[in-house]
Amino acid sequence: MPKIEAATVAEHHRMRRGALLTAGLELLTTGGPQALTPQAVGKAAGIARSSVYQYFPSTDELVAAVLDFAFDMAHAHVAQDLGDAGTPAERVTRLVEHGLANATDDAHRGFSQLDPGVLTPDQRARLEALHRGALAPLEAALEDLGVDSPAFAATMVDAMTQAAARQIIAGADAGETSAALLAAVFRGPARADS
Repeated sequence: MPKIEAATVAEHHRMRRGALLTAGLELLTTGGPQALTPQAVGKAAGIARSSVYQYFPSTDELVAAVLDFAFDMAHAHVAQDLGDAGTPAERVTRLVEHGLANATDDAHRGFSQLDPGVLTPDQRARLEALHRGALAPLEAALEDLGVDSPAFAATMVDAMTQAAARQIIAGADAGETSAALLAAVFRGPARADS
């Protein structure tokens, strides 16, 4: 019988599943979905490949779980970043800053640069649904700000954020780019004086 590394069997399983998801996220960001094989994830987590199948019966389920894990982590960070942001404008500002920081961070950047063409149709649909869900806090803040068509505005702000991130990655000053992005967001998609 394998050695239990926690106080309870349930906790042991949570720890091992968490280790597999963490290893899978690292592989996803550095090698794309094709790097997410049970053998590679098990090796990175220090868990036998045969044991990986106890948690994820197929590679597709492994990829889906890693995508869900990545977005769950992102949602938790967004909630933490919003913290004491009281007004809708403060929430929009923090969400834009959070999005820009993620888009320029090495781990998140690798994740955001996934080629949808290498995903299966189900994985691509899941990724699109998760991305739409990730825009929900921004859409809500824009709606509270009184913006017309908050869903469309959130999509525009996201596109502007990705464009600003590309500028920073190419060498533009992060502080200046962030300030210019926020100014453009509030002059354009987040303008609520209509």
